[in-house]
Amino acid sequence: MHNNLERITIDSTICHGKPTIRGLRYPVENILELMASGMTIEELLEDYSDLEREEFLACLSYASKLASSKRFDYWLIEKAFTKNNSGRDTMIDEPSPLDEKLFKELGGLC
Repeated sequence: MHNNLERITIDSTICHGKPTIRGLRYPVENILELMASGMTIEELLEDYSDLEREEFLACLSYASKLASSKRFDYWLIEKAFTKNNSGRDTMIDEPSPLDEKLFKELGGLC
């Protein structure tokens, strides 16, 4: 399989740190939801003309990588986020060594 995961980026200043396509405001989560609802890549290409087929495939690769990870600790997600004064989730700046190990297991995407 072609490694297209470099098209998926994570930036704490874009979409609240969610994985996006090329740092644009297209969260991987939203694209996966559209695909799960039955939209084809061809339909997505029509609706998102600034994206390429490989980027939609990268979203699937990212989801596959997450689903196939050997271990996924939900407490890491809770630990990685904290409520700020406005009640919104914000990312903690410094991950622990265990967080970094998990991210490496997920393909070094974070």
